[in-house]
Amino acid sequence: MRLRYALTHDPRLAMWQGVRGALCGLAMWSESMQLAAGIDLHRAATQRVVMNQDRPADALVELFRQTAGPLPFRALVDAVAALWNIEENPADRSLAALAGQHDGVTETLRARELMRAVWEEIALLPARQRAALLLNLRDGQGRNALMLFALTNVATFSDIAEALGLVPEALAEVWNDLPFDDLRVAEWFGITRQQVINLRKSARERLGRRLKMRERT
Repeated sequence: MRLRYALTHDPRLAMWQGVRGALCGLAMWSESMQLAAGIDLHRAATQRVVMNQDRPADALVELFRQTAGPLPFRALVDAVAALWNIEENPADRSLAALAGQHDGVTETLRARELMRAVWEEIALLPARQRAALLLNLRDGQGRNALMLFALTNVATFSDIAEALGLVPEALAEVWNDLPFDDLRVAEWFGITRQQVINLRKSARERLGRRLKMRERT
């Protein structure tokens, strides 16, 4: 998700549709179908690429300078994930916890169905409850779990921004800092840390009740 956003929002980069899927590279290569040939992305990646995990656009520009040609987006994602030591997590792990880990939910709903159900219920939460929950949402390794909604095509980046009351550009500015701890969320709203905890607790309880109702129906 971070790579896709960088490719489509940084003027130095571009992403376009090829014959067999999405391609990406420097903006000057836009629409080219001539892929970089015989490139070992791990060898092409310099230390600047590895170290620029918090600045994905800069990392991509450096990587494309080494490849000297466009790449399939899927190959880029796989290579960068390996370089940055990012592993995929089962989507239902975080969401089962979010829903209160009620008995049988992961057995009766597929991960994507659960994701969609959770997102629909999140959208119905009061604005502050919703934001307190999403700004702190973590995956099984404590990282930003919001990308799970986008990766499963349940919600777009713009949908997530809207749920937080932000424009996409504002969300992009803080994306690499997510998830926020309670103190930062409190500063965001101008309220106390305990109020943030209470808002998130209320949001989780409501989601748990609503998902149980969905499961019974």
